Amino acid sequence: MDITSICSPSKLPFYPLTLLVKRRGRAGRVLPGECFHLYPRCVYDAFSEYQLPELLRTPLNSLCFQIKSLEVGSIGEFLSAALQPPEPLVVQNDVDFLKMIGALDEIENLTHLGKYLAILPLDPKLGKMLIMGAFFRCFDPILTIVVGLSVRDPFLLPQEKKDQASTTKSRFSAKDYSDHMALVRAYEGWKEAEREGSAYEYCWRNFLSAQTLKAIHSLRNQFIHILKDAQLLETKSGINNRLSHNQSLVRAIICSGLFPGIASVVHRETSMSFKTMDDGQVLLYAVGGGEVQYHGEVARLKVAMKIVKG
Repeated sequence: MDITSICSPSKLPFYPLTLLVKRRGRAGRVLPGECFHLYPRCVYDAFSEYQLPELLRTPLNSLCFQIKSLEVGSIGEFLSAALQPPEPLVVQNDVDFLKMIGALDEIENLTHLGKYLAILPLDPKLGKMLIMGAFFRCFDPILTIVVGLSVRDPFLLPQEKKDQASTTKSRFSAKDYSDHMALVRAYEGWKEAEREGSAYEYCWRNFLSAQTLKAIHSLRNQFIHILKDAQLLETKSGINNRLSHNQSLVRAIICSGLFPGIASVVHRETSMSFKTMDDGQVLLYAVGGGEVQYHGEVARLKVAMKIVKG
């Protein structure tokens, strides 16, 4: 039977439905099974006949590092030999970005920073942030932020308690209105609760995902081993975190790592504006249609920036 014949929009909820067949044992981990995804016909008809090659649908930054590590010549020339090469402009944009953050020099050779970034399984911006955290001796908070940005947000936002959860998260943000620092404080509070044997209550009370916090903890340990092997960390933890209490330094490293994807806030008497180095004034808007709040509450939905024309 054609599975699409039972997939009309009138017979399905708005979101795709997933059915698991032959699911036995420990949540399907013991015996093999089959998974069927049911989609409305309009969605099914919009699917491409074949999936795009991974080379055309994933960022090229990590691949650029591998190409330069293998010393096989120009990044653009190497990628142009692929069966379905990426657009030259896409490749050039990635190369220009790596030059901008100091990972490549003008003739596309790896810099000292680039050689370290090449061994980190991270987005180059996050990798740079992590290396700078180690260099400036405020490693722990930067490591928590980098790992948190690499996995998923541990803060939960249940539909029926959305306001209460947002208020709880704002307490972690404190007076600096920073989601990054909120993540650091939430993780450190969870570690303390773990030592006291009250981690479950801590997560329940603060609308935090225990599973995500455990994943962050595990990934932190992996990156610590990687940076120690690369001799970027001292053996004694106290030396690596001598300046971890300096929040101004921590915020500066966050901005440096996320550059150029940052904006400055210009306060006026009755309003504020946002400016970036390359584009000048930009506007905030919610992706998907949501309310953007500048103070107190964390912005709802996804927030992006749009260049102001004229």
